[in-house]
Amino acid sequence: MNRRTLLIALLFTLFVVQVVFAQTVHIVRQDENLYRIGLQYGLPFTAIAQHNNIINPNQIKEGQQLTIPDGGTAVPIATFPADTEMREHIIAYGETLSSIALFYDVPAECIVDANGIVNPNLIYAGQKLLIPMLHPDNSPTVNTPIVDDTAVFNWDLGGQTASFSHPDLMRSSGMTWVKFSHEWQETDAPDILKDRINNAHGQGFKVLLTIAGQRQDNINFGAYTDFLAGVAGLGPEAIEVWQGQNSEKNWLTGNVDASMYVNEMLKPAYEKIKGTNGNVMVISGAPTNTADYGETCNAQACDGKQYMREMFDNGAVQYTDCIGIQYLQGTVSPWEQTGDGRDNGHNAYYYRKMVDTYLDASQNAKPLCFTALGYLSAEGLGTLDNSSFAWAAGTSRQNQTDWLGQAVHIAKNVDQKVDMLIIYNVDATIFDPTQNIDAGYAIIRNGNCPACNHIRQAARIDQP
Repeated sequence: MNRRTLLIALLFTLFVVQVVFAQTVHIVRQDENLYRIGLQYGLPFTAIAQHNNIINPNQIKEGQQLTIPDGGTAVPIATFPADTEMREHIIAYGETLSSIALFYDVPAECIVDANGIVNPNLIYAGQKLLIPMLHPDNSPTVNTPIVDDTAVFNWDLGGQTASFSHPDLMRSSGMTWVKFSHEWQETDAPDILKDRINNAHGQGFKVLLTIAGQRQDNINFGAYTDFLAGVAGLGPEAIEVWQGQNSEKNWLTGNVDASMYVNEMLKPAYEKIKGTNGNVMVISGAPTNTADYGETCNAQACDGKQYMREMFDNGAVQYTDCIGIQYLQGTVSPWEQTGDGRDNGHNAYYYRKMVDTYLDASQNAKPLCFTALGYLSAEGLGTLDNSSFAWAAGTSRQNQTDWLGQAVHIAKNVDQKVDMLIIYNVDATIFDPTQNIDAGYAIIRNGNCPACNHIRQAARIDQP
């Protein structure tokens, strides 16, 4: 070999060595596998195996050094103030990034950046995380963008709206469903709901329709159930069969009767809806849940728990895909089971008690669907003092924001029998404590939605 050839060979060797040393080196951690490492760097695991001359991708070990091919990029670690306390958290089976963030009261994106997590949807049991214990004056300098709006959600979360004028904010909150409420009149034709359904589908949302009427002396059950069948033919994803039927305010005057609801309304409605469109989910009407009725029933009203038991005693389980439930009277965190100022032990005041009560009443026969869940806050709108809604006078918008996020987290990640949650409501604008206080439940006010990010983080899929 002459000097010229030797020099070229040496230069080539140096070039290869420099390229190798310029590449990212990954040290295999406990319980990691090549597939997950590939996901972290946005590369097929086969590319990493081939690059490292690994014959069997299943045989890598803790501490092994792997070089990452060109194109694989790790996320830089965020810079936090020097006095930030970092706690170690080992992910348990079933935990998600959002549940961990809620537990420590730290934004999920800060955990992402503190640990250089490339894909927040891909964490796993046994993984060690550093949790930055943040204070108001101790915020991080983040070097990486938070998760964008293309994240995937696998749980039925939505919002009730009258105007449907904020689909982008709803979508950014992780909502994939929209609920429309229709006050049925006997003269209505099903096509009255066609444009709403088509508009929502055009925006990429699934549709839940709650179809009910007002207090009246007579209900034409045949006309009503025929109307539901016609609506089912328009292609909504779900229909709630009436609502608040345990009170004469929303039912037949002086004739509240769970047996009548099941046999004359729910059963024929289910059969007609499924006969028209078997893909439509049928949700039983959510009873009005209030402590005003005690735990008794009469011809004017029936306690929600007792009414639910009577529904299922009359065979409701055969005629519903999901049990309708609503929760609108909370004044404490959904984690709490005491502390409400009106407390007489009734489940209407506490989220967890209500879920347990309804599951018990239905004997866990079917999942629960929250067709309305919200927290009333008059902050920025007026006062609830000296009104029938004075019980919510102390609830701030921050309370509303925090509690909605927690409720979504609990329903999705803790409760095993809640299949759907509809936020009540998205954007109502009427606030009159003597008649209509819907705006007090609205999460969007003047185009601002502080609850949206909390709801999104709680609803996010962070699969192990």
